[in-house]
Amino acid sequence: MAKLKEKGATDQEISKTLGISRSKVARIRKKNGIKSTKGKITDESEFIKLYNKGFTDSLIAKTLGVSRGLVIKFRNKLGLKANFAVGGRSAGKLRDNEPLYYEAKRVLKHIETARMVRAASRMYLEEIQNSDMSKEEKTEREVTAWAATIIDPTPMFHPAPGSYTPPAEKTNLTGVRYAVEVESRSERINLVGVPAPELLNKALELKGVVESAYAIKDLVGLSGYVGLHETVASVTNKNPDKVKEWKEIWRTYQERSEDWAPLKVESQIKMRCLNRSTSTASTGKKGKGGGCQNIHDRRAYAGAAGY
Repeated sequence: MAKLKEKGATDQEISKTLGISRSKVARIRKKNGIKSTKGKITDESEFIKLYNKGFTDSLIAKTLGVSRGLVIKFRNKLGLKANFAVGGRSAGKLRDNEPLYYEAKRVLKHIETARMVRAASRMYLEEIQNSDMSKEEKTEREVTAWAATIIDPTPMFHPAPGSYTPPAEKTNLTGVRYAVEVESRSERINLVGVPAPELLNKALELKGVVESAYAIKDLVGLSGYVGLHETVASVTNKNPDKVKEWKEIWRTYQERSEDWAPLKVESQIKMRCLNRSTSTASTGKKGKGGGCQNIHDRRAYAGAAGY
């Protein structure tokens, strides 16, 4: 080691030559009273070339054979920002005045944070499935766990208008239920499943360490459903709604609507019987059975109907 030091070798170069750790080299050097030899970056153009390729500080240090600390000092001297590997940049923190849905999507783009939240959700699901809860309660908790990994809004629903609308005084239960279904689907367009702000903040605090997912497992239960544009601040003060609450709102609305319906009956399925035609006409005139026997008229009607 002394001979290598005399040649100006750094601790890192000595560790590579002798096949031991850099910290062990430093301990031996200090024990023998040998001063450290600071490395030096002599080729600035080579450094810039590696930096422009997107190399991180660690990769540049490994390529040039110097310490990472020296690379950082040299980079700061040149006024350059650090390069990050994919997923290496921190997810930052939640911004209170931004919609929680978009903030959650931004934070979960960070690979390690997303893995941590999903691991916590799986642990939460396993705990529910092995519990003695009722089937209904298990289903509700499972949907909450799915919300922690983000559920996107429902696509826009475009109901096809019917060919005939009965008078309001003849509205029956079938028509009312269809109208309620259309309205509830329209509400789901603005409804999203999101992880609770407390869950995301804790995951960011733990720096996305997957092994620490157990620590945030219980916070998965705070996840739920909110409006697409509700901010982080508004949801932090009030936990996201559960699926059960939305179902209760829609059920109450349907009951009130059915109470309003003038006719408390379902639409009857119309039965049609096939009767043998008694018409013998073939000129396009109506026969005795009321049907038109002209094949050209039938084709024209079918074409107009889109067949």
